[in-house]
Amino acid sequence: MIPRYTRPEMAALWAPETRFRIWLDIERYACEAQEALGAIPAGTAAAIAERGTFEIERIDAIERETKHDVIAFLTNVAEHVGEEARFMHMGMTSSDVLDTCLAVQLTRAADILLADVDALLAALERRAREHKFTPCIGRSHGVHAEPTTFGLKLAQAWAEFARHRARLETARSEIATCAVSGAVGTFAGVDPAVEAHVARRLGLAPEPISTQVIPRDRHAAFFAALAGAASSIERVAVEIRHLQRTELREAEEFFSHGQKGSSAMPHKRNPVLAENLTGLARLVRAAVVPALENVALWHERDISHSSVERAIAPDATATLDFALARLTGVLDTLTVDPSAMRRNMEMLGGLIHSQQALLALARAGMSREAAYAAVQRNAMRVWREGGDFRAALAADAEVARRLDAAALDAAFGLDRHFAHAGTLFSRVFGDPPDITADDVLKFWFEEAGPERWFAVDPAFDSVVASRLGAAHERAAAGALNAWRAEAKGCLALIVLLDQAPRNMFRGAARAFAGDAAARGAADRAVRRRFDRDPSFDDARRQFFYMPFMHSEDIADQNRSVALAEARLPKGGAGDAAGHARRHRDVIARFGRFPHRNAALGRESTVEEADWLANGGETFEAPARSSGAKAYGGR
Repeated sequence: MIPRYTRPEMAALWAPETRFRIWLDIERYACEAQEALGAIPAGTAAAIAERGTFEIERIDAIERETKHDVIAFLTNVAEHVGEEARFMHMGMTSSDVLDTCLAVQLTRAADILLADVDALLAALERRAREHKFTPCIGRSHGVHAEPTTFGLKLAQAWAEFARHRARLETARSEIATCAVSGAVGTFAGVDPAVEAHVARRLGLAPEPISTQVIPRDRHAAFFAALAGAASSIERVAVEIRHLQRTELREAEEFFSHGQKGSSAMPHKRNPVLAENLTGLARLVRAAVVPALENVALWHERDISHSSVERAIAPDATATLDFALARLTGVLDTLTVDPSAMRRNMEMLGGLIHSQQALLALARAGMSREAAYAAVQRNAMRVWREGGDFRAALAADAEVARRLDAAALDAAFGLDRHFAHAGTLFSRVFGDPPDITADDVLKFWFEEAGPERWFAVDPAFDSVVASRLGAAHERAAAGALNAWRAEAKGCLALIVLLDQAPRNMFRGAARAFAGDAAARGAADRAVRRRFDRDPSFDDARRQFFYMPFMHSEDIADQNRSVALAEARLPKGGAGDAAGHARRHRDVIARFGRFPHRNAALGRESTVEEADWLANGGETFEAPARSSGAKAYGGR
């Protein structure tokens, strides 16, 4: 990583201290599982937690002798842990530690990059709305084509990066796997339960089948996703560079007081940041071919991938992180000159309206071929000699027989080009925005309130559908993802994705359709410490944790309980931790919420049916007709 192009959070992620800390966590979690299986003495994991530490200089010194980094690390840790250290790494191989650690680091890097993309999307949307109807010329082959708006250019970029965000989410999911399967991946020396425990503790999924290493097709897809985002960064950067050319001067990077553009020419104002982004994109893309070549390892494994990944993993993620943040800054402060855009649009004397003249003649009864010839002969004369294209058409007898002054005026207007800007913004952003994050929070926390949140009340369900239904649909489609950039927006998204559908679609499968997206928003909120915002009281804070409580994954349930116990009141009617534990108990027992079976078309087991019939808890009950108990928190 080059410090010039590395931001602090990403630098810390790839620092040796972080890597060895993750290694130590992996070894400790493995010992926890081994203890539970009775394979090693109780207290081993505690000893590692209490005395396990390391010194980077000492590890480096040992590695110079052993020529093996994991052995050097284990030796150094053993010097601190003592007798219990002999039970570390039982049945494991180096790749179990190295590959799982890399998965943790790439997953965390993806979280940073996703936050970067959210910030970029917010900047693109803000500037797109600002210039929704700012006319400028569209160019094909670098030549004037027809009018568009600068806002539509930015909306196109927003849609592009929204797709990249989805690809990064997928890449994160695919790379977040853990392998603790031992030599050649057969679990000959370690129980699969150890891998499952380590994966759960690290927030990863067990690799379904490894060959001592995690399959490298996962990594190839990850770096391809990064390269795609980098290429779109370059596309936007190249557009800015072109618009800043002296001949255009339609938009330019902010030029601060005291900034210098050239050591020789004091007048220069160069698009240096956009040029820098073009170069950085090349570096990120350079990781793709080596990552693809890493897929074909010898037999069950070799280490030809290792040296490659030690370079491309930190370099590609750090460079993309820097580039995304830089592009966000460029767009936030971009100087836009609507007058220059208008001037350039008019520089060809109206030739940019040739298609509309052609269509007008065709509608007036002229064949397309004859209309094309009439328009082109006048256009080519204006192209060569200059002049006014509308006047040339008006003076053409063949054209004048078909089009009067009003028809020509209509053909040369801009309204037709902007008529569907609203439609395009609606497709991209979900316009018109009939609700804001503040509107959602005001309705939920001030107008509705605790007495209505968890009640089974068809009248209130109808109110929720009326007030939040359209916003829920946009949130479910990803059109409100920019809200994730700040705390209130994240909380509003959680209400729209996690709470509103439980009212609007009570007793139906759609009640749970937004759960995954809600968990994503909640995870981001907790990771970015949005839930710690002092402006949120406990009534609001609890909703950050509910998506985990609604999950049918035990790891999410454990997270819900931990968050509630640490950050919410205990005991009494508002016992959030108690509600969380009751949800977790159901998942621990059945692996799912039995009361959802009917809505989701799942067949209940005998045990589940008996449990429901005899007062088992239903957290999203369609009615209170059975003996089942319904608690707050759903």
